[in-house]
Amino acid sequence: MELNKSLKIKDIVFMFLPLIIMVVIQCAVNAFDVLIIFISNLISDEKTVRVRTIESIMSDAYRQPMNIAYMTLARYILYILIFGIWLYHISSSDERKSIVRRPAILTTALLVAAGWSGQIFVDSILTLVRPYFPNTFENYDKLTTNVTGAGSSWVLLLAVFVAAPIGEELLFRGLMQRYIKTFFGKVFTKNVAIFTVLTQALLFALYHGNIVQGIYAFIMGIFLGVLALQFGSLIPGILFHMAINISILLVPKIFFATTTATVVSGILCLAAFLLFIILIYRMNSAKKA
Repeated sequence: MELNKSLKIKDIVFMFLPLIIMVVIQCAVNAFDVLIIFISNLISDEKTVRVRTIESIMSDAYRQPMNIAYMTLARYILYILIFGIWLYHISSSDERKSIVRRPAILTTALLVAAGWSGQIFVDSILTLVRPYFPNTFENYDKLTTNVTGAGSSWVLLLAVFVAAPIGEELLFRGLMQRYIKTFFGKVFTKNVAIFTVLTQALLFALYHGNIVQGIYAFIMGIFLGVLALQFGSLIPGILFHMAINISILLVPKIFFATTTATVVSGILCLAAFLLFIILIYRMNSAKKA
């Protein structure tokens, strides 16, 4: 393996800078949220005030679902604004046109179908292994309950199903993949694309913060990275990402009613997912030719 001597410190810095900015955004949103709640408590009626302390405001018991929903939406809106402007600024005029290029209608339909079938396949695997790792699934169940259960709202749905795919694709497949590719391009002379896709997928998995989401986020992150490279656009990945997130509401429970149904659903949806991926790849290759 040959090393390239042109690597500079700034290449390493820029490879991780988008993630650092992401953490800063999260901390800023949390700090602003705590400040607003704290001020509201100070000016509210004495009878309705529980405890006017930062500790109580930061506790899980104090937080309400709508508060979390607004925080989540605000975070992703900042992602879209900051990372969108950033990506626009560092891209050439041709790259800007390519990044937002929409796929054909049939390709769009296949991307949505691939996202839906891929999520059902993942859900079938999770259903089968869930009894063996009850503690591991606790955080994951809490997350899905917030989105689909009593804690859900149009604000949270907008954040998870629309804003999150756009913001995360701008961050990981837009900025991160670009800077990682530049870094590896100066380190290695071969297999740059493979290193790039795997690295951004690993960071995407770690970003989700729990092992259940992390495992399938890594797998889907690989596919999303390949999509961005193949199409030269973020739109296909955003559509696929949206389909994955929205499908959490569109999976019939009968698919997982029994172990047999779960296995059959998983196999059929895996076959469908692979078929859709092959069709997407061939259509895009034929278009390039």
